[in-house]
Amino acid sequence: MSDTPFDPDNPPAKVEPPAEPPVAVSPEDEGKPLLGRLTKDDFEKHLNQSFRITLEDEAVDFTLVEVTELPRKVSNAEVAKALGLAERAPFTMIFRGPREAESGQGTFAVEHPEMGHMSLFMVPVQGTDEHIDYEVIFT
Repeated sequence: MSDTPFDPDNPPAKVEPPAEPPVAVSPEDEGKPLLGRLTKDDFEKHLNQSFRITLEDEAVDFTLVEVTELPRKVSNAEVAKALGLAERAPFTMIFRGPREAESGQGTFAVEHPEMGHMSLFMVPVQGTDEHIDYEVIFT
């Protein structure tokens, strides 16, 4: 807190936020996509393609089988504006893998040849005797 009293005839200069919000990128995150900027379209073009997901120290190939836009909420636009990001429509994705790969919910390393490496919070939502589906939600 400043020791200088407020002078209404001489208010402090208005500080403009930077045009692009600063993003701290650690060396291990270098080259990873900024998750706040990924959209439904970024994933939709990779529908039915393989993504390598590391579950409990084992890399397993999953297929992106569904990408669905979710209803928008007013708060999404406010949050995006506050962060200096373009507004993104919320969406959900389903990744399908072998049943024996089920690991519970958690944040897992995901890799795709074109999209690179990212960490996604995934929840197992359904399955059969042969496969397990994991859901990822972007708001």
